[in-house]
Amino acid sequence: MGFSWSGSRCHDEYLAHSLSRIPSPWSTFAVSTVVSFFTCGSPSVRSGILNGLFGQLSSSNKRKAGPRIHLPSSLSSAPCHSLNLVGTSAASSCLGSVSYSRFLQALYNFFSASTHRWDHLKAALPAEGNVVKSLSETRWSARADAVKAVFLHYLEIKSALENICSDSRQTVATKLEGEGLIRQMEAFETALLTVIWYKIFTRFNATSLSLQKVETDLLSVVKLYESLISFVSEMRQGQFDEIEDQARVFAEPVYTETTKRTKKRKQFFDESVGTETQLDLREKLKVDNFYTILDCLRNELEHRVNAYSEIKKLFSFLTEYDSMKYDDLKAQLELVVSTYSSDLEASVLDEFLQFKDILSSESDRSVTNISTLLRSKDGILTTAFPNISILVHAMDTSTGD
Repeated sequence: MGFSWSGSRCHDEYLAHSLSRIPSPWSTFAVSTVVSFFTCGSPSVRSGILNGLFGQLSSSNKRKAGPRIHLPSSLSSAPCHSLNLVGTSAASSCLGSVSYSRFLQALYNFFSASTHRWDHLKAALPAEGNVVKSLSETRWSARADAVKAVFLHYLEIKSALENICSDSRQTVATKLEGEGLIRQMEAFETALLTVIWYKIFTRFNATSLSLQKVETDLLSVVKLYESLISFVSEMRQGQFDEIEDQARVFAEPVYTETTKRTKKRKQFFDESVGTETQLDLREKLKVDNFYTILDCLRNELEHRVNAYSEIKKLFSFLTEYDSMKYDDLKAQLELVVSTYSSDLEASVLDEFLQFKDILSSESDRSVTNISTLLRSKDGILTTAFPNISILVHAMDTSTGD
């Protein structure tokens, strides 16, 4: 029997295409139902019946899809983009950092303004050296590349500027611009910020690349963010002297005096006359720049980790069960069941106790590998451990794909 609608070929093609979209095990039932209904009635009635059927199938599939984590609004973007926002915030956290960003862009603008200047730069660098780069407001990697080029070839870039300024063929405006950049590179503050940002960008950029990987799950995201918090804290606590030593290679360790007159705070009538504490230039740069940048990074990272805390609280047992006591594991699984009571069964604890024995033979115990393990061999383990499959599915879909 054909499925022609009153001689309309387009309805034949629509029906054939529609039936091909019906997933198993509904396909047999759906085909028989659609065939019986499409042998009678008007085309509009038939279309309504078919659309209603697909609506039921779609609802059924959604019910079987498993729980889904809804991230806080502060984490609605991808983790790697969120890390970019952390860096952008820190880059504008203090005057010194903003000035340094402008210096990097000015350096690129100067050399890229003419092929002659660019040739001077290339001649000063090693054969495989990193040329200066332009900044980006959104791409963390662009800032990392810009700082890396200056850190690796600080003296060579300065030499290229000096060669351009001593070139009699250059205009007065070019020489003045080049000399201004040289003075900035001779300033110890510029050398310090180069080392500071190179250390920061190196670790943050590498972490951002890890966050961009498809197989990175949310528990790994939390651990990566926490590792960056630890890195920033250790850097703040005792690495300033080491950074100073590295900066001495680039510039003389002289902190320049500000040209502005030191402001004195007006004292009120009930205050005793005393001398206000004035920080020396080294401590002032350390407080106003070094501490400010790192404190901003830490605060932004902690804000994002806190937003992930609910996810970690619910699902950390998937990768940390080895270090958990039975009572703690039971309590966490009970919390998960109560959170997703319409999707999980109370027997999930017994199910996981059996499943973790299978995991004990796996060297990779990440959520991604657990998901792969469940899907292997035509999903045999999914049948045996349906609740675990639902939990892992929740982790797979939690980033809002």
